Order: sequence, then C-alpha cells, then structure tokens
Amino acid sequence: MRDEDEYFDRITGDTDPQLLEVAQEVIHGQTKHWSPSFVKDPMQESLLKIIAAKKKGRQADRAPARLSY
Repeated sequence: MRDEDEYFDRITGDTDPQLLEVAQEVIHGQTKHWSPSFVKDPMQESLLKIIAAKKKGRQADRAPARLSY
C-alpha cells in the first residue's frame, strides 16, 4: 500500500459537505462484507495435501481440483 500523504497532501481548501455526503453514500453502497473464504484456493489446498503425503512417504491422490466460479 502506498503512503496516504502521496495523495492527500495535494488537496487544499475546504470539502463541500454535500459532496462528502454523496461520496460516503457511494462508498457505503459499494462496500460488502469480506471473508477469508472468498480467497480460497483449491489448487493450493491440493498441492499442500500432495506435499504432506510425500513427507509421510506415501503417494497422494493427484486428482485435479475442480474450480467453481
């Protein structure tokens, strides 16, 4: 992430309260709940299972993970 000063230091003057309210409404309307499950990677999970099986000295099931979008 970049330092916020790069962007906000150049802003001068007062903020129009009505525009600020509109901007906050837009941001609120576009904001959604985030969960770590949104970034679940089935390929990584399969790879970790293969690695764990190899560490135990046995062959892992190498069926490809199915992606669901």
